Amino acid sequence: MATTLDEWSITAEPDEVPAGTITFDITNAGAEPHELVVVDAASPDDLPVANGAVDEAALPDGALIGEVEGFPGGQTCSRTFELVAGDYVLFCTIVETEADGTIESHLEEGMVSEFTVSS
Repeated sequence: MATTLDEWSITAEPDEVPAGTITFDITNAGAEPHELVVVDAASPDDLPVANGAVDEAALPDGALIGEVEGFPGGQTCSRTFELVAGDYVLFCTIVETEADGTIESHLEEGMVSEFTVSS
């Protein structure tokens, strides 16, 4: 699944894949570090958000499929997961304090996407 991280979006293509072994080929096209978290969830609205980040400890058991820790802009990587049929959410949960003291939440800036795994 070709996945692009950028300020402030995540694009994953195709948006529906068959169940099984799914490899995410991830490009950070942005200037800032980004991460990719894969969660079994029907909608981004189902994610437990606290202080601009998803509270991974508050996710239902088994919902957190895996993640790629933050990596620099201009870099690529890949990660493979076994996925069963269902709806999934991808997001970046980095929260940082800018030089002027404002808090920047990558999730709240729009770094979230959905895809479906079919049986």
